[in-house]
Amino acid sequence: MNATSRQTSGTPDSALLPSRRRDRASAEIVEKGIALQKVLGTQAAADFLRRKLIGMEVTARVLLRPSERRDASIW
Repeated sequence: MNATSRQTSGTPDSALLPSRRRDRASAEIVEKGIALQKVLGTQAAADFLRRKLIGMEVTARVLLRPSERRDASIW
């Protein structure tokens, strides 16, 4: 079977993996953004994460829905 004839379930591979961050650098940036939110507020934290090229979906999740944050201790 080649790549063109492969069937997919329609579920992205990332949905099948455990919920964890892709790399340590991004994890550290997100943690800094969360700390910044506590000191300077959500807008400053969102601006910081945007400048660091953290995706809008991740930024919204970590800043607006803290209960959905991933465990930083997995590293």
